[in-house]
Amino acid sequence: MTVHPSPSAVTCTFGPGSGLDRKALQTDGLTTGSTRGWTCGLDTMPRPRFLKLSEAKRAHILDVASEEFAENGFEGASYNRIIDRAGLSKGAMYYYFDDKMDLYGTVMQAAFQEMMADIKQPVAEDAASFWTELVQYYLHSWQLAIEQPRLVALTRGLMEHPERWREGPLAEMFAEIMAFTEGLIDRGQQLGAVRDDLHRDLLVAVAFGVGEAMDRWSFTNIDKVIADGQEATAQRLVGLFRRVLEP
Repeated sequence: MTVHPSPSAVTCTFGPGSGLDRKALQTDGLTTGSTRGWTCGLDTMPRPRFLKLSEAKRAHILDVASEEFAENGFEGASYNRIIDRAGLSKGAMYYYFDDKMDLYGTVMQAAFQEMMADIKQPVAEDAASFWTELVQYYLHSWQLAIEQPRLVALTRGLMEHPERWREGPLAEMFAEIMAFTEGLIDRGQQLGAVRDDLHRDLLVAVAFGVGEAMDRWSFTNIDKVIADGQEATAQRLVGLFRRVLEP
């Protein structure tokens, strides 16, 4: 996986019927992701000087850093090793990023944007297709992970420490995923696929919690997903959602 950041002003909007048409977040994005009528941007964390570098230079720095974080996790990653492999001096690196966490957050945001640009948002016209599309969403996500092992490693490292993306430099990514969950609940209720006898905020919290647990398990056990059969595993995981959320 190679991340390709580009400085731009990005509007985060969600397509018709998603339940999130009301959301429009203007941010300074690293990249623009587009999936079936919705685009997202994430707050940048590097210093403005980093965004003034050529795209090739920015991509090289983040590629070297993503490799180090994927291989060693955040704690085990060496900031000095990243600096050396990127061909920079320490002074130059601190000219672009405040610290290792700043760089890590930038790498994870860029990887997240690249992943979401490749994953299709579930689009359904009735209750039955709503759940079928969710199965396809998981299958596509796993296929992308299989094709990009570095992405699996980065995701696994983040999933093992969920507190990192609830506050601090990765909080915006958490907000985007929560917004995605809200969209699924809203659209599911519109189609009659999701119950409406409980408060929306409770349903969103439950769906997010279940989804987070599923993602953590599947990305840390991708070999088991493959061994058990991706289609069968996706059906079983979505089955958990259905037992909790269906009317």
